[in-house]
Amino acid sequence: MTKKTERRFRQWQKRDTLAITGFFGLALMYSLRFNLSIGIVAMVDHSQSDLHVKGTETSLHTNHSATSEICPALISLSSANESSQDLDINGRNVPTFKWNEQEQGLILGAFFWGYIITQFPGGILAQRFGGKWVISVGLLSTGILSFILPWAAMSGGKNFVLVIRILQGISEGVMFPAFTVLLAKWTAPKERAGLATLCFSGMPFGTGITMIMSGHLISTFGWPAVFYAPGILTIVWFICWSLLVYSSPREHPTISDTERKYIEDAIKEEGSTSEEHLGIFDIPWKAILCSVPFWAIFMSHFANTWGHNTLKTQGPKYLHSVLHFNIHENAYIAATPYFAQLIFCNIVTRVSDYLMSKNLLSLAASRRLCNTIGQGGTALAYLCLIMADCNRSLAILFYMMSGLFNGAVYGGMLINPIDISPNYAGAIEGLINGLSNIAGFCAPYVAGLILHNEHSISGWHYVFLIPVVGDFVGNLCFVLFCSTKVQPWNNKNSSTKDVENSEN
Repeated sequence: MTKKTERRFRQWQKRDTLAITGFFGLALMYSLRFNLSIGIVAMVDHSQSDLHVKGTETSLHTNHSATSEICPALISLSSANESSQDLDINGRNVPTFKWNEQEQGLILGAFFWGYIITQFPGGILAQRFGGKWVISVGLLSTGILSFILPWAAMSGGKNFVLVIRILQGISEGVMFPAFTVLLAKWTAPKERAGLATLCFSGMPFGTGITMIMSGHLISTFGWPAVFYAPGILTIVWFICWSLLVYSSPREHPTISDTERKYIEDAIKEEGSTSEEHLGIFDIPWKAILCSVPFWAIFMSHFANTWGHNTLKTQGPKYLHSVLHFNIHENAYIAATPYFAQLIFCNIVTRVSDYLMSKNLLSLAASRRLCNTIGQGGTALAYLCLIMADCNRSLAILFYMMSGLFNGAVYGGMLINPIDISPNYAGAIEGLINGLSNIAGFCAPYVAGLILHNEHSISGWHYVFLIPVVGDFVGNLCFVLFCSTKVQPWNNKNSSTKDVENSEN
């Protein structure tokens, strides 16, 4: 390809439209997933007694008293009392609930019970029928369920909320594997990290904007608005996505021949036959499960999922109960890791792509470097957060950095399934994401158990220590055993002998 042709591809193309539309889709996906994390702060009645039962002995403790015992010196610096009044005044016509720490952990983790169920089917469906409609139907149904959740909470309490959250998880579970399939069909290897990161950076953007807007929505309209707002936006997004996005370049009616040929030639050169509609029995499961690079991605992914779900589900509670920020301050500070991540992930992956284009960095070195910055930096930030203890300034700094560093994994293990097998990327991502998101419901539940029994600064230290160890071990496995080479089993016509002889 000539330099003149390369310059042309820096202009706006259909794959850029896909990345931007995908950005907003993933933003809504994460908004619908984590709006409950800050909404639950307003949904729970903090003025009422919380019943704790241990064996045959029953004792009463107030949430406010328990919270006040953690970093009490910070209470005078905050407007915690004002926060309680805000919630009472602005939400006086909306019921609140007497959910203890363990019940809150159960509710926050319920989404992932459903989410892991449809990860694998989502990859298969997208591989067979294309990613466009799998993604759009998944997100639309999640948005509709978001409308229903406030009614479910008021009508049936905790159990109804659990059911709605599980159904939302089932709906959203198909999306991430389907996005992997879509990107495998629309991105050339040398620009994959940049376009994929642009698309995936919708996740921290959606989380951050949800954290900020939730505080204003709660104080103005009450906590149900946190669930209604993203539901409305999802309908608008669904219309735009349906009109603008197609499952592959070949299906797009207005794509230029030059762009279509560029993408298809680059993918064929990589060894992909991504236009092929694959069924479940076409996938070489035995070879995949015996592949060392597959397990390297899984180990890293599982550890990362535990860490970032700890941040997303427990972050607002940590800011409220340990650092004693009110609902408005909480919303803005809780958003900082995600906006920092949004900026950082795009910088890191663009620099990585540039270094590779200048032959200063190999693809394998790029993936390892990005992942090490992402998980190693996150582990270090969590460790510093533990050491910060009740120091507000340091705690906020390291809280933000835990999200910022994690953005680099978008150029590491997160897109590595496409590197090792563009043909089966959706199925692989579905399997890895499904298994990894066991951590999605375990992380908040374990945190709830720890804080239920040890509601102190020490309890929070234990909560954050788990991702420190997990991220270190997960990244070490990835650095030692990952690969960027297309695996022999990616080729449908590869022999069993070829597969057995390949390790990395």
